[in-house]
Amino acid sequence: MALLRKRRLTIKDKPDRFYDLRVVSERNLPKFRTKSTAYKVSFKDIEVRGLPQILQMLQLLFQSLIKDMTEFMKTDDLIRMSIQCPELDFPITIPFMKVAQLSAETLLREIERVLQSYEQFVLDSSLEIEITHVDMPKA
Repeated sequence: MALLRKRRLTIKDKPDRFYDLRVVSERNLPKFRTKSTAYKVSFKDIEVRGLPQILQMLQLLFQSLIKDMTEFMKTDDLIRMSIQCPELDFPITIPFMKVAQLSAETLLREIERVLQSYEQFVLDSSLEIEITHVDMPKA
């Protein structure tokens, strides 16, 4: 009988294997062509060592998350993102911008700006992300 051994995920794995993304709630405002979706992101056991590898992993993770959450949106639609994690007293908010402009770099810069006053930010359990999406009419 073979025993299955649990393996930690590494940077060589596909980014979407590192997390589970689940829709918690959705709210539509048809009058304003707006939809608000709350997600829960649960991270899996990740093994990364060294600052360059950690930064690369965060880049890949956030790129993949953004792709998953904006998959059916048009590039000219507007999006706002709010991220809440247990360590923070208030959410990290990315103001409205075009979907095409939202990137992992944008997200990481805002996280870095907010976290300057905190000693640590642990990405080992889960985050709550709320996205407000405005479906822009075609010209």
